[in-house]
Amino acid sequence: MLAIHLNSRITPAVLYEIAQFREPTGALAGRYGIGTQTIHKR
Repeated sequence: MLAIHLNSRITPAVLYEIAQFREPTGALAGRYGIGTQTIHKR
């Protein structure tokens, strides 16, 4: 199971969607309100 930080904007559902989409990282970051570096980590 994933350890999610209490203040994290990323839920397990969002992590799944990030893994499935093949969009540019800027588009995904904008959609979920997170940074592009966070997208690259996942």
